[in-house]
Amino acid sequence: MKKNKSLDRIRMTLMLQVIVFIYSLTGTISKYASLSMQKYGVFSIQFIGLVFAMVCSLGIYAIFWQRALKKVELSVAYANKGIGILWTLVWSVLLFKETITVNNIVGIIFICIGVIVVTGNE
Repeated sequence: MKKNKSLDRIRMTLMLQVIVFIYSLTGTISKYASLSMQKYGVFSIQFIGLVFAMVCSLGIYAIFWQRALKKVELSVAYANKGIGILWTLVWSVLLFKETITVNNIVGIIFICIGVIVVTGNE
């Protein structure tokens, strides 16, 4: 029985991380939309397409987030949402060539520790 509970916990954590990953895409698409608006204007097909992609991403996130909240304690779900900062940092480095500072790394470490502390008490 204990092994089954551990497996369920791992599944739920992975599910939450996929949901947070989807949410982090919204910020990335938003930045691309901003760049597109500056380059092509508000009524360009690129900008409108990116805004549509943002809305779709948020819609998908909202549906799965609501389903996750039915299965996971609220404190655990919101603690895992903090990992979105990590995904945002990954996107900023990979896609926008931004630099990581020591403060960024220390902040991410504290967030990860917090998530582990909160989810470990479940």
